[in-house]
Amino acid sequence: MSESCKQPITTDQVDWKWQKTELDRYRSGNYLRLAPEDIYVGSIAIAALAAHARHQDLFGALPHGTLIAAGGVPRGAAVIAPLIKTPERGGFIDVSDREISTTDLTRDTMSRLALGDLGIWTPHQKDYTAAHPDWDGSFQLAGRLASGHVHTEDMRELAKNSRYAIAVEHGPESATESKDEYEEFMRFICRALLPGGIFYMAYMRGSRGYEVGGVPKPAIPVDVDGVTDILHNNNMHVLFNGGTDPSNSIREDGDEHTYSGLGVAVAVKK
Repeated sequence: MSESCKQPITTDQVDWKWQKTELDRYRSGNYLRLAPEDIYVGSIAIAALAAHARHQDLFGALPHGTLIAAGGVPRGAAVIAPLIKTPERGGFIDVSDREISTTDLTRDTMSRLALGDLGIWTPHQKDYTAAHPDWDGSFQLAGRLASGHVHTEDMRELAKNSRYAIAVEHGPESATESKDEYEEFMRFICRALLPGGIFYMAYMRGSRGYEVGGVPKPAIPVDVDGVTDILHNNNMHVLFNGGTDPSNSIREDGDEHTYSGLGVAVAVKK
């Protein structure tokens, strides 16, 4: 079959059962090598969210939040954590992933964060604190809010108008090669938010797929304008959506599984 006739790989056709050692190696290789421009884009996103939260008096006010497609990465949870009521006041962050192996890694990560063991996420906490003082301690707070609330769930199972805040960590664009399925994922995520609900998403721009443990995984190349269009089409008001210089490839030259840069979006459900 020619490339032009090749059918895109959908999420249900992929083996998502990863070994912990493979996940640890992949996670460390990617998230310990953030470029300065990645940090800059993330800082702008936090600043945009902070301005909105301050204006709407949202700090520590939301009953709960949700982190989707965590894959053992707590950054999205740490972004929304300052907006959630503390565990002592009944607040929590519901964390979901579609596969047991990644769910177990996320559960372990959140438990460690809750105890103040940030490990490889220590420099990320420093970046968040530098972006805005209200995000100081947000990783440990995220761990405390998420402990006991990590489980498996498909993005398409989210109930309509059920979430006060949703953070997505490299999810929809890293789960399929199908444009239709990617847009379906985004539609279900956006519809799950209540009016006024907070949306945060970190995504890979221009991804051509990736490997974990030598096994290729599907992805769809997206760009900033395309993400903005999808958010607008799903009744979202975009506070910020930006990306790094597309000439700076994140992975090594010659790697067929690569992407062109980080994208970060912050939006509010209308």
